[in-house]
Amino acid sequence: METVLYNPHANLFAVVTVTTEFSTTWHVSMATELVIFRIHHDGQVLLLVLRMVLMILLLFSLVREVLRFNTYMIAYLTDPWSWLEILTITTGMATMGLYFRAQSTTDEVSGQEGRVVFQLYRGAAMWYQVYTYLLGTLTCCTLVKFIHILKFNKHVSALLYTMKKTARPLISFFVMSGIVFTAFALAANLIFGITVPGYSSMLGTYMSLFNMMLGSFSFAVLKESSPILGPAIFLSFQCTMQFILLTMFMTIIMDVYMEGDNPEDVGMSGFLDEVHGVIHKIKAATNRCKAQPSAAREFQFTQLDQKHELLMELNRREKSREKELREEKRREEKRREERNRMLQYSESPSLWF
Repeated sequence: METVLYNPHANLFAVVTVTTEFSTTWHVSMATELVIFRIHHDGQVLLLVLRMVLMILLLFSLVREVLRFNTYMIAYLTDPWSWLEILTITTGMATMGLYFRAQSTTDEVSGQEGRVVFQLYRGAAMWYQVYTYLLGTLTCCTLVKFIHILKFNKHVSALLYTMKKTARPLISFFVMSGIVFTAFALAANLIFGITVPGYSSMLGTYMSLFNMMLGSFSFAVLKESSPILGPAIFLSFQCTMQFILLTMFMTIIMDVYMEGDNPEDVGMSGFLDEVHGVIHKIKAATNRCKAQPSAAREFQFTQLDQKHELLMELNRREKSREKELREEKRREEKRREERNRMLQYSESPSLWF
């Protein structure tokens, strides 16, 4: 069954598709697709102006990234944040293209009548779905970029430091978690797939298990489907995911966070990242100096020597600071051992002889 519904009070269209399949074993499988979207928006002029501003910003970012690529070349490609910029620009351009494609389909729907209208409504709903997905991806990339811009804040810097240090152990953790989650999904699909509609397919099973982790489940339905295996699968999944794997995840995060909990260490890490960026800029400037006159080249090389000496001095200071911290920590440990030894002797006079 296929139908189009319209609510004039909310100004929303709904494209509903319901299919029913009868198997040879007299089993009935149903699938429902409901897409809700709006064709006629309020404030069309304002939305159009905002989208034009977005396109101008995307073009400006594109030109800026092309210039940065021509300047830094290899350094630009090795920077992960540069790839985030490329992903943001690409997603933004695709989002704007899909918006105009969906808008053209909407205009075509508004001027048609007859039986062909339903297919046009389905096409408009499909394009609006893809447009919504890309818009969500663009929002996510923009938020990550915004966090990167706020790295001068010590709390955000600590967050970036923790994410950078936990990348390798978290990859191994997610691989292991994916294997465990897939095992539970296969078991749930095998046990509940025939009687519970939410577990009839692997994709639906994954979504149902994710909802179960968030607290959205019906224990009575699982128990009715399989009185023994249903509660067993439910309890084992909740204990494994909520207590064991979630505790492991928090342990990895907190272990690295406690290592970088010292604000001076986090600040020094951010400072070294800035120095690393300055070194890349100096190398790029050196490459540009090859095509300049000798006098200007000599002047710039003098400046580069001064910057190099400054960076070397900063590196020496950092090494001496680390050495002093190690010495101070060693002396503190030694004093602690002496205090413990004296306390042990004071509590046990028999150790004196």
